[in-house]
Amino acid sequence: MVEITFYENELTLISNNETELTRVHIIKQIQRLGFESKDVGKFVCLGSNHLALANLLSLLEVRGINYQMDHNASSLYQQYQEELELIELLRVQGLEAQNVEIIPPIEIKGLKRKLFPYQEKAFNHMVTVQNPANFSVPGSGKTTMAYAYFQYLKNNNIVDKMLVIGPLSSFRVWEEEYIECIQGASPSQIKRVHGQNRHSVYGDRRFSIFLTNYQLAYRDKDLIISHISETGRYLIVIDEAHYIKNPEEGAIKNALLSIAPYGVRRMIATGTPCPNSLLDLHSQLTFLWPSEAVTGSKFEFQKLIEDVEVVRARIKPFFYRIQKQVLELEEPHTNVISVTMSDIQKKIYDSIVDKALNFITQYSVNDAQLLRWRRAWAIRINQVMSNPSLLIDDSNEEFEQGYVPALDKHVVELVKDYSKLEIPAKFTATFIKLLELRSKGVNKVVVWTNFKKNVQMLKKLLIPEGWEVKVVTGDISNNENVLENRDQVIEEFRNTTRPAILLATPASCAEAISLHKHCHDMIFMDLTFNAAHWMQAKDRIHRIGMKKGVDTNYYVFQTENSYDQTIYERVIRKENKMIAVCNSDIPIPTENDDEISFEGFITNEDEVFSALEAELAAWESMKYE
Repeated sequence: MVEITFYENELTLISNNETELTRVHIIKQIQRLGFESKDVGKFVCLGSNHLALANLLSLLEVRGINYQMDHNASSLYQQYQEELELIELLRVQGLEAQNVEIIPPIEIKGLKRKLFPYQEKAFNHMVTVQNPANFSVPGSGKTTMAYAYFQYLKNNNIVDKMLVIGPLSSFRVWEEEYIECIQGASPSQIKRVHGQNRHSVYGDRRFSIFLTNYQLAYRDKDLIISHISETGRYLIVIDEAHYIKNPEEGAIKNALLSIAPYGVRRMIATGTPCPNSLLDLHSQLTFLWPSEAVTGSKFEFQKLIEDVEVVRARIKPFFYRIQKQVLELEEPHTNVISVTMSDIQKKIYDSIVDKALNFITQYSVNDAQLLRWRRAWAIRINQVMSNPSLLIDDSNEEFEQGYVPALDKHVVELVKDYSKLEIPAKFTATFIKLLELRSKGVNKVVVWTNFKKNVQMLKKLLIPEGWEVKVVTGDISNNENVLENRDQVIEEFRNTTRPAILLATPASCAEAISLHKHCHDMIFMDLTFNAAHWMQAKDRIHRIGMKKGVDTNYYVFQTENSYDQTIYERVIRKENKMIAVCNSDIPIPTENDDEISFEGFITNEDEVFSALEAELAAWESMKYE
């Protein structure tokens, strides 16, 4: 007799002298179902408990192996059967909700903010499918829709509380939107769960909404499960759900999937659900439907996604996507401004490009080191175009250890005294543009640069001119104290009545902040091949909720006859492809366009390398003309 137990979220199969389970082919079959052999005759499930149990029972019955389940395992199987029946019903209803053209205006008791018509359609789909996936484009109001759904569930006595698991940088948005969306909402009702004393928070019944991040959700998994079980019925929301995409491994993903069944309702929200491929959807949809009845097992889903149309038909009823064109935002103005390098800067640039060309031609095409050196020289060239003083700072985090290009002696001498000899051309251009904007009555401007040293130099240059300068730099996604400081700086920038400039790096705040009600002009001193940063940065001042008739302006500085043009062209090409994806019903790669992979928009070394080589070749041909 085989015993099947389910205790503390662990599904276990134990053989009592059952010789059948010692046969190699049987063991392999059990392992393919998601079980790992822990001892002779003992197997523990590593995947979805629901589907693994159902498949295990089928296997045992086919093999004629007797089994018995404890009460918890029997209950788990019953949940699976009920979810299967529900999903078949929702396949029909979800598609119907997708295709509704017009619905009556929705009134949700306790919801202050009025939903836009396209948000009402998304909300209607949420209510229909019960555990919704909101894949709407960035800037479409996914947080507002989540609060509308939460309030609806509370009104109908389905849930009492909400747990949001997302990046630290999203916390301020959830806090602000709570006050804006919910009648009678108080800051005392929403709680960030972090810090050394966070465990006591889970025992406090005063809060309606809890905010935690992925790392802490992993560490506090058992505490969260216990808290949810003891304190109320929860809507569990995963914000930026693409972070749990990896179906192969990841303690964070496994923790979230363990927490999922304890939510009365579950929701995921992300504008980019497929960063790499359709396989990224498996973990996200399994969070919503732990039985894996929507996707099948990971192995089954891998087979399924070989045909895009088949997988589209399978999952379409369970997600809703507001497309970019539906937002009806007024088109922003992008102004590319050519900047002439100053004399010394041009000398340094020519020298760096020349040395880069000579350096990388020493390596064979297949040499592994060549890739690293190409990337390093591309960074060097970008530094020169922005500010030659950056060359003396080898701490730039983009450099790989051991691959920091050395400078010729005469370049070192020029760079060492550069700040005393001239102001970088882009600094001068930025300063002039800011003066021009202020003369036209523009009161607030965001200035982006990828280099922290630039931010500090600009600050010193601008403060004497009467601007209130606010600074946010560094990748702060995992630092709670710095995050709170960032929020304070952003709030001060929004609220000041003085002419103000926000100096920032894309890594620090290109996402999870909204400035569209306070600022409409943005300067890009320099760009990298990271098109995601470019698009996210622009999106800070171009979102729903903007007043009609307000012009949004982007100013992009490029040093003429340089690598800047190559970078910009590649970024725009990626952006155009990203826009095409965002305007599709599901943002997935197509057979004919491998560049649509979202990871490629973040960093694509082939793009960097080929662009660098093209630039070097062009420079060499001009040198001998």
